[in-house]
Amino acid sequence: MGIIVFALDNRVSFEAVTSWKSKVQKECGDIPLVLVQNKSDLKDLAQVADPDVEDLCKRLGLPLFRSSVKLGTNVSEVFDYLTAQYFKKDKSKS
Repeated sequence: MGIIVFALDNRVSFEAVTSWKSKVQKECGDIPLVLVQNKSDLKDLAQVADPDVEDLCKRLGLPLFRSSVKLGTNVSEVFDYLTAQYFKKDKSKS
């Protein structure tokens, strides 16, 4: 399981997501991944538009979580989702 995170106020981090996903897949194989857009509390400083983020998620096949670690928004939901994916995958092996 893995989490790829970019900051809403940092275009460079957003542009690196595709290469980060490739690197994770190369090193770890096909594991459950999610994309987390952090700093959702900084909408007024956004360097990435919502449609661009949604398009990237579709192209990469990643679920998206918009979070703010500072405010605690959607942080536990990311881990809840990945935990559910783990147990779902584990049950399919039985």
